[in-house]
Amino acid sequence: MHADGSLSKHKARLCCCGGKQQWGVNLYKTYAPVVAWASERSLLIMSKLHNLNSRSIDFVLVYPQAEVKTTIYLASLTRIEINTDGEDVVFRLQKNLYGLKDAGRTWWEHLSLGIDKLGFRQ
Repeated sequence: MHADGSLSKHKARLCCCGGKQQWGVNLYKTYAPVVAWASERSLLIMSKLHNLNSRSIDFVLVYPQAEVKTTIYLASLTRIEINTDGEDVVFRLQKNLYGLKDAGRTWWEHLSLGIDKLGFRQ
């Protein structure tokens, strides 16, 4: 916001309600690995003890970077006006969105492929 109270820029994040996803139709796997804080802390301690450098990475807008593998449609929002001559409009998702039940797993698969291409193994 500017000093006079006016907006400096407009931002929006589109989230979808994954509650309508159906198992076996457009939802198959949801498991995505996570790191326990104790494991991360142990790695940092070991790197310090052995005088190794450690770095962290913050992925910005991480979920929309991965492509959706199943066909998912999103109904248009009531606040968005689209000139369609009175026809109903739906959007087909091409990228992952926050709110999908399998968003974490889809991102993990995308990240794993990138890591494999760099020559690393799990």
